[in-house]
Amino acid sequence: LGCAIAIDDFGTGHASPLAVRRYAITHVKLDRSLVQTGAEGDPILSALMSLAKMLDVTVIAEGIETEDQLGRIRRAGRTGTARNARAPGAAVVPGCAR
Repeated sequence: LGCAIAIDDFGTGHASPLAVRRYAITHVKLDRSLVQTGAEGDPILSALMSLAKMLDVTVIAEGIETEDQLGRIRRAGRTGTARNARAPGAAVVPGCAR
């Protein structure tokens, strides 16, 4: 059908990594709090990016407002990113994509 299923606010609240497997999720959207407050080398951000890569899902980072935040997401995913024109303030991390 060409459709995708995403989990919003991945890494916070009820957005469990187990749901990715349970519901055949194709995309995870990182909560903006992880993007905006995470320090360089944040182990939680790195772990979520690694988990998404292992689960073969696309990562969307919500709330990127500065080049520094974009750089942190790039380094955490160890890939380049491309801004998503349909979702201002978000970035897709291709290296964590299907």
